[in-house]
Amino acid sequence: MPDRVFDADKFLAARRRKGLRQPQVAAVLKVKTNQISRYETGESAPPPERLPTMASLVDLPLADLAPRQGLPDLKDLRCDAGIQQKDTAAITRTKSAMPVRGAENGMRRLTKDFEAPLAEAYDVSVEELRAAQERSFGNPVPDVRPRYASGPAGLGTPQTLAEKLNYLLESLYPNGQIPPTDAEIAFGVNREVGEEVLAADDVADLRTGAVTKAEPAVMTGLASVFDVSIHYFQDDEAVARDLMEAVRYLRLRKQGRIGRVAARGPGDQVLSADVLKAVNDFAESFNLDEWEQREGGAAD
Repeated sequence: MPDRVFDADKFLAARRRKGLRQPQVAAVLKVKTNQISRYETGESAPPPERLPTMASLVDLPLADLAPRQGLPDLKDLRCDAGIQQKDTAAITRTKSAMPVRGAENGMRRLTKDFEAPLAEAYDVSVEELRAAQERSFGNPVPDVRPRYASGPAGLGTPQTLAEKLNYLLESLYPNGQIPPTDAEIAFGVNREVGEEVLAADDVADLRTGAVTKAEPAVMTGLASVFDVSIHYFQDDEAVARDLMEAVRYLRLRKQGRIGRVAARGPGDQVLSADVLKAVNDFAESFNLDEWEQREGGAAD
């Protein structure tokens, strides 16, 4: 799988914004100060295992500091957890890192006894670990996280907190865009709230429905992470339905099928949910290729 691409300019700007000096960063990473300079000038790239620590130092989500196109394989999960391969021996309680090395290189799969401790260390589910392992063996495996399921009576309106979260994860990242991980969502919530109120496991519990309620601070943080109104997460079906239309609009905008002006009426008047739904329905049914072909034929 492709490595994360380190954004040197973004790290430099974030480090200065935090008031950190290169020697301070070097001390945390246990490297020489001139190595930090090489990272920031693009002369060299940090090892992927260092990226989580660097992102945390400057208060950036890992996906922002070093985005990656595509789904992670086994090595990616380890690196995203900031763990060096040699340190996996302590996790698997083996004499060497050979079990993990073999699986990462697509030579020999992990035994089931190793799956749970590695998943816990990498802050992912066992299912995500197994899917990543298959990618290490060259097998294309889709994202295994739960997707949104329509609400009662086929209305398609997310009802529970889990449905609402999964609807956002599915709808706001079209065209193969990779949604944030549980750890990245937790990071964003904690940064918004200003204290640690959520861990990756907590996000997984909310997303899968294992936990059905969240504290107001968590709701506020989630709304900020996904850039939606806090009302979206409240127990009001009418509000949720209206905001779901707004989410559809954002998705279609990301796909380039609606322009920014479509969300508003005359002046600053915001279109109603019904009108916005009509705009969304038209955009989803509109076939640009057929229209251009018809217009081209008329011009001839």
